[in-house]
Amino acid sequence: KTGSCVNWAVSAATHGSNVLYITMENNYRQLLCQILSCHSADPKFYDKNIELATHSQIYDALLSEEQEDFINNTVYKDLIQREARTYGSLFVHHPEKVDYTLTDVRNICLKYHNQCEGGLDFLVLDAPSLLVPEKGARDMNSRNWIIRTLKTFAVAFNRGEGLAILCPHQINRDGFERAKKNDGVYDHKCVADLNEVERSSDALLTLYLDDNLKAMGQMKLQCLKSRHQGVPQEPFYI
Repeated sequence: KTGSCVNWAVSAATHGSNVLYITMENNYRQLLCQILSCHSADPKFYDKNIELATHSQIYDALLSEEQEDFINNTVYKDLIQREARTYGSLFVHHPEKVDYTLTDVRNICLKYHNQCEGGLDFLVLDAPSLLVPEKGARDMNSRNWIIRTLKTFAVAFNRGEGLAILCPHQINRDGFERAKKNDGVYDHKCVADLNEVERSSDALLTLYLDDNLKAMGQMKLQCLKSRHQGVPQEPFYI
């Protein structure tokens, strides 16, 4: 899930959006390696003709001299853009406490919104299942409450201007097993244990990866719901 979320975040930032990535599963160095690996595959670098490094190779310092020079002196310098700012900002925040709540998410979003020129455009919350519900919601289905409250926050952010939020969730085991038998195509039951995901989301996307797709460097992306436009009949290969 994290690799896909990083891809969305880097793509949004390099197209001019201000992005906040809240990571609750990875430390700064792990996420930085994901970001560098992702950005190194940007088409603007195709003419470098250098074998791409995985985030694991970067993290474990298993790079050739050519790859190391490419990551440090081309990819990283392009990301930070000290001379000409054509990208948006990409902020990474790692909570320093265990009991991180939606109130904390709101506060950190407002902090970065006020800090960057043009305000915050996009939040990646990885992952909402690790948030602790507020005291008044702990007797309810807390995970559904968190998702429903996130939707309200997304719509009302910055006096109603709104904030795009990407929240990765784990598909249930039964849904994954059905997809394996159906050529990697999911149905809505794959999120049956989190019915608020389907109800509150503007778009519901799934990713499917098996050994064959992994060997080809591909994943299957499927749209199960789109509030604003039609749902494609067939998955995409990415």
